[in-house]
Amino acid sequence: MIKSIAYVLVSVVLLVAGDNDKDENSAISVAYNDGVYQVIPGYNFFSNVVAWANFSNSQLENGWMFLEVSTSSSFPDDIQAFAAGYAEGYLTSTSISYYYREFFLEGLCKEVEGFCDWMKENIDLNEQWVEDMVELYNEKDPYWHMVQLFYKQMDGISKGLMDATDSKILGTDSKHGVRLINFIADVWDYVEKYKLEVGQTNKTTPSRASCSVLIKHVPERGELYVGHNAWHEYSAMGYRYQKRYNLNYRTLPGSDELVPGHTATMSSYAGSIFSVDDFVTLSSGLVTTETTLFVYKTSLFKLLQPDGQLMEPVRVMVANRLATSGQAWTAMFAKFNSGTYNNQWMVIDYNQISSDGDLKDGTLWVLEQLPGEALSADQTHVLRRESYWASYNRAFYPEIFINSGAQEMVDKHGSWFSYSETPRAKIMARDHSSVTNEETMIKLMRYNNFQEEPFAIVPGCPKPIPAGSIANRDDLTAPDSDCEWAEFDHMVGHRPYGALDMKMVTRYSLRKQEFHSVAGPTHSATLPPFSWTTTNLTQIPLYTPIKTFNFHPHKHQWDGFNINDAHMNIL
Repeated sequence: MIKSIAYVLVSVVLLVAGDNDKDENSAISVAYNDGVYQVIPGYNFFSNVVAWANFSNSQLENGWMFLEVSTSSSFPDDIQAFAAGYAEGYLTSTSISYYYREFFLEGLCKEVEGFCDWMKENIDLNEQWVEDMVELYNEKDPYWHMVQLFYKQMDGISKGLMDATDSKILGTDSKHGVRLINFIADVWDYVEKYKLEVGQTNKTTPSRASCSVLIKHVPERGELYVGHNAWHEYSAMGYRYQKRYNLNYRTLPGSDELVPGHTATMSSYAGSIFSVDDFVTLSSGLVTTETTLFVYKTSLFKLLQPDGQLMEPVRVMVANRLATSGQAWTAMFAKFNSGTYNNQWMVIDYNQISSDGDLKDGTLWVLEQLPGEALSADQTHVLRRESYWASYNRAFYPEIFINSGAQEMVDKHGSWFSYSETPRAKIMARDHSSVTNEETMIKLMRYNNFQEEPFAIVPGCPKPIPAGSIANRDDLTAPDSDCEWAEFDHMVGHRPYGALDMKMVTRYSLRKQEFHSVAGPTHSATLPPFSWTTTNLTQIPLYTPIKTFNFHPHKHQWDGFNINDAHMNIL
C-alpha cells in the first residue's frame, strides 16, 4: 500500500509550459490513479504522485536541453518506469516528434525502401520473445526485471507523447516510433541484414555514431579523467540532451533493495532513455562509455535474429542499473548478444581508485562485441603502465580485429584502418602527457589542427583530412581530397558529420554525477565555429534551433532532486 502523506498542500511550482509549447522550461509531477497517469504542474507531495520531472531548454546559451526525472519507491517499479517515461514524453514531445521525422520519416524510411516496415516486424517478433522471458523470470531474476522496466519506460514515453500532442508526426503508431528512436543504433546494423536479405547492394547504409575516448590517469592530482566526443551526423545537434534519471527501482518486485545504478547522468537525444553516445555516470560509482567498431565483414549480420537476443540499449541499461564492478557489467552486457551497435566498451570503476590516486585491479574493464561473440578483460594494467587508454573505433583484441574484417582492410587500404597507426592512435600516444588538469584534458579532447597535423596526412587521401584528429570536422574537408577508400568509412568526406560535443568526468565531479561538456563541433583560432547560416554544406537538417555553435565548456549543476528524500524530509 502507498502511504498517504498529510502535507498535500506543499508544492514547489516552477515555470510551466503552455498547451502549445510543451518543450519550454517546465516542472511537473506525474500522479497515478487506477491505471491513469495525470500531469500536475510543479513538484507536488500528493500521496498519488509517482514522479517529478524538470525540463529546461538552454540550447541558445550552451547548446543543450536538460531533463531530470525522479520516481518514488513508494510505488511498484513498473509504475515508476511508466511514470518516468510519461513525464519525458509529455515534457519533450516537440523535440521527440521532430527527431523521429528527421531520422526516420524523412530519413531512413525514405532512403531504404521497405526497410522501416520490415524493421517494425522484427521489433514485434523480438518483443514477443522478450515478453515471454519477462513472464517467466521477472519475479525471480533481477536481470529480466530490469528488462521489463526498460520497455515500461518506453511505453510511458509513447503515452506521454500522445497525451501532450496527439502526435501528428508519429501518427497513431507512437509505440513503434519510440521503439525506433531507442533502437536507432541497432537499426543501423539491421539495415545491413535487410540488404543481405533483399539483395540490395547500393551504399544507402546510414552513418553510425563513432566517437573518440581518452581515459587519462594523473596520479599527481589523484585523478582519473574520462573524456568522450560523439562523432555523428550534424543533423543530430538540434536534439542534444543531458539527462539525469533518479529511478528508485528495486532489484526484484517486492524487494526493499534498491538497484546500485538507481541514478544515471548522461548525454543523450530526444526520446532516448539511454545515452546513444554513450557516456554515462552511475550512482554505483561506475562510468560507462564506448566507441563504435566497424564491422567490415557484413556477412556477420546474418546472425542477427529477433528471437533469443536483446537489443543493445536494453542490455546496456540492465548492466548500468545492476552492476557494481566492471567485471559484473561486462558479464551482464554480453548475455543475449544482439550483434548490433558493436562497440568497444570501457567500464571505469571509480571505487577502485585509492585515496592517493593509485589504480587497483578492476579500475578499467574493456569489452568488445561482434555478432556472435564478445570478449572482455581487466585492462587496468595497461592504464597503469601507459597512464592512458585511448579508444577510436578500432578493436583492441586481436580476435575481434581479425573477425570484424579490419585486418583485411589494413592489408588492402593501409594504416587508416589499423589499431596503432591510425591518426587518433598516434595523436593520443603523442599528446596524452600534455594532460595535467581539467583544462588541458578538455583542450586535447577538442583538438583539431588538421591543416598542420602531420598525422592527418593519410595514405589514400590526397590532402590532410579533418577526420585525422581527435574532434572531427568533416564540413571543413577541402575540395579534391576524397580518400580512395571512402566508400568503406563514413567518417571521411565533405559532409555534415563530425564531433558533436565533448564530455569529461573527473573523480571529484563524479561525486555529484556532474561532468564538463561543450556542445557543437570544435572551434579555435584557426577553425571557425560551425554555422548553418554560412556553411557550404548542401544537406541542411529539417530542424536547426541553433544556427551557430560558438559554445564553450561548462559544467551543468543538476537540481539533484530525489522525490524519496523530499518525502522523508517532510515526514
